[in-house]
Amino acid sequence: MKSLLKSSAYALTMLAAPAIVMASPAAAQSIKGLAVVDQNKAVGDSSAFRNSLTTRQTTYKPQIDQATTLMTSAQARAKPLLDQFEAERAKPTPNQETLRNLAGQIQKLETDTQNQRNQILQPLALSEAYVLEQIGDQYDAALKAAMAQTKSTVVLDISATASFDKASDITTAVTTELNRLLPNAQIVPPTGWLPRQQREALARQQAAAAAQPAPTATPPSGR
Repeated sequence: MKSLLKSSAYALTMLAAPAIVMASPAAAQSIKGLAVVDQNKAVGDSSAFRNSLTTRQTTYKPQIDQATTLMTSAQARAKPLLDQFEAERAKPTPNQETLRNLAGQIQKLETDTQNQRNQILQPLALSEAYVLEQIGDQYDAALKAAMAQTKSTVVLDISATASFDKASDITTAVTTELNRLLPNAQIVPPTGWLPRQQREALARQQAAAAAQPAPTATPPSGR
């Protein structure tokens, strides 16, 4: 069974992109002070992110245990169905209707279990998003501080480079600055907290609703 707590690359993409001056890799050799940075690694190696992984295991242990129990129970319920499916499929002339019914039951069990698991672990997902947002709020300052320390004037995202001198990689310097600015992050978000993208989307919806003209009342018709 895969670990219930695993930092995802998708979660790191929730970080606001820093203001990075881009330059073409072909021009790299002619630019003095050129550097590269791996934002995902800088964030993932930060003490705030690493400490959050350990703390979250303790803070949300009840949810983790509940999800583990759910998955174990689902596997036990699925086994007879899977055994029936395999036995039917192994017959010289399998009953296709029986196979379809069994496959449907297995698929429904899997979908229902996954939905329940996601609901149980929703607090953990919000916790990770909250930590990443706190780190993201410090990332631009950390990048600028690392640029000043390494005397870098132009920074490329590492994904934009085909090759580079190891000495030009300032990822570790950015991580060091993140550790200075945010040694630890808050694990538990405030009640009702939503990730920035959801907050912004909700604000746009509310603004659009407020911009709608109020319906005019129709006067009663006289007799």
